[in-house]
Amino acid sequence: MTKPTHRPTEGSEPAGRARLVSAETTTEQGSRIRIRITLERDGREYVSELAGIGEETMLLRLAAQATIDALTRLIGESVRFELVGIKRIVAFDAQVVLA
Repeated sequence: MTKPTHRPTEGSEPAGRARLVSAETTTEQGSRIRIRITLERDGREYVSELAGIGEETMLLRLAAQATIDALTRLIGESVRFELVGIKRIVAFDAQVVLA
C-alpha cells in the first residue's frame, strides 16, 4: 500500500504543519456531550464540533471523529480518513487511546 504524499507546485512554499489549538468538551443535560476541536495551519483555523449521548467511550469517539472532520477541512477531500473503532487501554502505567 502506498502512502499518499503532497508535493507543492513548483515555485510555492510547502504548507506549514497542522497543530491542535484546542479540544473543548461540554456536558449538557441527559448525558449529552459536545466536543469542539480546533486545528490551525498557516494562521487559519479549522473547527469541527460534534455532539452525542454517552459517557467516556462516546467522548473519545466524538473527539476522534471531530479531529478527522477538522483534518478533512484542512487538507480537503484529496485524502479520506475513516474512524473504524476506538479503544482505551492501560499500557506501562498510562492510559492509551487507539483510534
